[in-house]
Amino acid sequence: MNRLGENHRLVGDLDHATGPFVFCCEHAGKALVGGVTPTASDRLLLDDHWGSDIGAGTVTESLARQTESVGILGLVSRLWVDLNRVETSETLIVESCGGIPVSFNRNLDQQQRQERITRHHTPYHHVLGELILNRRTLGPTRLVSIHSFTPVWEGVPREMEIGVLFADDTPAMHAVADALRMEGFVTALNAPYSGQSGNLIYSAMLHGGRAQIPYLELEIRQDLIRTTKSAEEVATRIARALSVFRP
Repeated sequence: MNRLGENHRLVGDLDHATGPFVFCCEHAGKALVGGVTPTASDRLLLDDHWGSDIGAGTVTESLARQTESVGILGLVSRLWVDLNRVETSETLIVESCGGIPVSFNRNLDQQQRQERITRHHTPYHHVLGELILNRRTLGPTRLVSIHSFTPVWEGVPREMEIGVLFADDTPAMHAVADALRMEGFVTALNAPYSGQSGNLIYSAMLHGGRAQIPYLELEIRQDLIRTTKSAEEVATRIARALSVFRP
């Protein structure tokens, strides 16, 4: 498999990893494509949560390494095309964020939208599907999608530190949440939003369902993982907690 592509970067030891996890992070990068020159307001969005999930990529890479597993990082900014949304979603390509216009998304025609899907969205999910298929040849596999959320939303501080998101309410989801609490995290189920809507945990739900393997998404509060050091430390604690999610 191609470790580095326009849309993704694979992490972990692809040749020798024996761990059961496939980690995916759809919002790890903030790349724009096609020679686009962002405006000053675009750059503000790109450097904030709107552009990528701060810290999530580092956590994903560390988790793959610490669990002897593999993972994939999405490199294209969620502002260009959101890899964690179904192709028909209204938020696949947004024209504004928090009232700030996204200049390179204004007045796109259907052909331009489809080009982004064909060039970035479809290939990312093809590679993720292949990664899971390859991992399953070694034995039972678990899919974990990694994302991050803002400490404050609409002026209200969020006390929760990690959310366990899922579509199917199984004992395994509660076991993971309990294990995260044992690691000292303030943890909630299906928060800061619910995975049961389907659209907001699209990648995990799509590929977990296709492969018929257990899956979940973890949402981590960004202030916990802003630096490489803090992200590595959080990943170590999450890796221990995920021992209850092993086959």
